[in-house]
Amino acid sequence: MKRKIPWLRRLQNKVSLFDRGPNTYYGDRAETYVLDRQEDSRWGREDEIVTEALSRLTPRPKILDIPVGTGRFFEQLSSMQAEVTAIDISKDMLRIARASAARHESANTSFKMSAAHKTQMGTGHFDAILSIRFIGMLRPRYAQRVLREFRRVLKRNGTLVLYFPIGQENVPAQIVNHVSDMTPGQFYGMMEGVGFKALSVHPAGSNSVHDYFIAEFQRS
Repeated sequence: MKRKIPWLRRLQNKVSLFDRGPNTYYGDRAETYVLDRQEDSRWGREDEIVTEALSRLTPRPKILDIPVGTGRFFEQLSSMQAEVTAIDISKDMLRIARASAARHESANTSFKMSAAHKTQMGTGHFDAILSIRFIGMLRPRYAQRVLREFRRVLKRNGTLVLYFPIGQENVPAQIVNHVSDMTPGQFYGMMEGVGFKALSVHPAGSNSVHDYFIAEFQRS
């Protein structure tokens, strides 16, 4: 008799066809996620850029935080009185994010376990989407599916605040395995192809392999 696979495992297996990175953020890796990264010089710079980007949104915006991770930006979002939908595929990250929401009294926050390419949220529902430290680890074809879903759930002229890496080596398009391998031309071409226009781009740091950026994109 064939053993049935729980729905969450089926979902994780489906996503792993495109991207294995997010499937690792469970258990101890979820618990130590912030501690492992907050000493990185990029971490503080990212906080500054995101805070500035959020300050330009309309009052009390509807925001999709995806993947929400540990709820890193809940303090800023709570101060804005934002209506937040927090989505992640990791149940452990969601558990930590719920605790963060409670600490910051983010009462107007709902949580949902889902893959990024199929949020099951309403079309044109959000004023803005916040997506940090995610898109670069995706394979390009899956990234396009995710970005199309982001475009679908954003209002027209809505804002996507997106963190992304750009490789310092020029990798031929036919052997680009992840978004992080893309050249600037390849990346911005992908964004325009799915319906996003860059409004502003902010350097967020670099290492020996990648340059990192946070940009505000407008949905066409």
